[in-house]
Amino acid sequence: MGMKPQLTARLETRLSLTPELRQGLAMLQNPTIDMIADLQREAAENPVLDLSQPDTPVYDDTSEVAQPDSLTLSLNNQISLMQLDPDLAALARFLTGDISPDGYLRSSNAELAHVLNLPEQKIQDAIEVIQACDPVGVGARDLQECLTLQLVAKGIAADKARAVCAHLSLFATSDWAAASRATGIPQQEIESLNSVLKTTNPLPGAGFAQLSHNIIPEILVEQDNAGNLIVSANTDMLPTPQIDTTLLDHIEQDSKLAQEYYPRAKAMVRAYSFRSRTIARVAQAIVAHQHSFFTNGPSNMNPLSRAALATTLDLHPSTIGRTVQGKYLSFNGAHYPLDLFLTGALRTEDGAEVSAFAVQHQIRGLVSGESADAILSDQQIADILKAQGVDIARRTVAKYRGCMNIPSSFERRRSKTTQQHRPDLPGSDPSNTT
Repeated sequence: MGMKPQLTARLETRLSLTPELRQGLAMLQNPTIDMIADLQREAAENPVLDLSQPDTPVYDDTSEVAQPDSLTLSLNNQISLMQLDPDLAALARFLTGDISPDGYLRSSNAELAHVLNLPEQKIQDAIEVIQACDPVGVGARDLQECLTLQLVAKGIAADKARAVCAHLSLFATSDWAAASRATGIPQQEIESLNSVLKTTNPLPGAGFAQLSHNIIPEILVEQDNAGNLIVSANTDMLPTPQIDTTLLDHIEQDSKLAQEYYPRAKAMVRAYSFRSRTIARVAQAIVAHQHSFFTNGPSNMNPLSRAALATTLDLHPSTIGRTVQGKYLSFNGAHYPLDLFLTGALRTEDGAEVSAFAVQHQIRGLVSGESADAILSDQQIADILKAQGVDIARRTVAKYRGCMNIPSSFERRRSKTTQQHRPDLPGSDPSNTT
């Protein structure tokens, strides 16, 4: 049967990365303080943009205070110093917004290409720009790629680096003979490579701080007399950009104000509106899902993944990541980062799920109740949680304990023993417990 070319029409809805959308997503990913600084900077330069100031002054001038670099800022600064095609540089800077705080790029090339309506090769080129930045390993899609990038940077041949990182479990158990057979690398060299592997960092972005110096919650959560949760924007503490229509009515259509400053002001207002709507939608969905957290306490946090929330709101997971990054909500006088509520899940004996945050809260409670002669090991904590129906391994307890900066059982025992035998201070009255 012969084959001949033919043309067919297909209707498909796709999202293109227009300049306006790029600006909206860029403003969305900025922490609150940085967003306010951008608005103030543009308002100072643009006569057409009017910035209403909040009733409560919250943004002090911290220009003389040394600020730690955020990972996103550091990457953007490095990209700006590279000799790149402008479109490639813009795409690379845009993708830094998808980098997680630990330094990983969680979206696949195919996902990004579909969302941005670009060829996958262009996405890969931009990712390679990010991966050329410091810290080495940033922009990797998984642990294997992250450590491979670091081994290559340390002088290991790329093929050997990939072979080593494809069999990390064998290196973790020090099974050199099996590692040699799996990789085809002599055993003596395997042990040498393991020494280099131990110097790599599985979390290349962890050393960077959030850029924001002050915390300004953009969302307020309040509970009414009937127990309902009310979610609203914190308008009293945030400036609002708007067009100066009075000035606009008195300028010539061919003037610089009309031709240059008005489009800039309009784009800024639209980007701010997009940011506000998106944060409000995400916050509303989070509070609805985490109702038990707000009404019954932290131990009642429900599992919620970025992907699940994205599906609920018909958004891309990377948009969820940009939305929660560096944003806070306020409830009962406390400020909570939005990404706190995106937590993984552990299984219970009856097949239900419990959030990792709730389990961490239980671990902290168990540790806080210890006495010097009854310090719990990680295995004992795991056994207690299993008795309560939570399917958790000892290594997971150790991981969660490390995330919460809780010392090991040995260090806790030594600390409590030291406190027990510490002599009273001169002039103190041991009998006085008030």
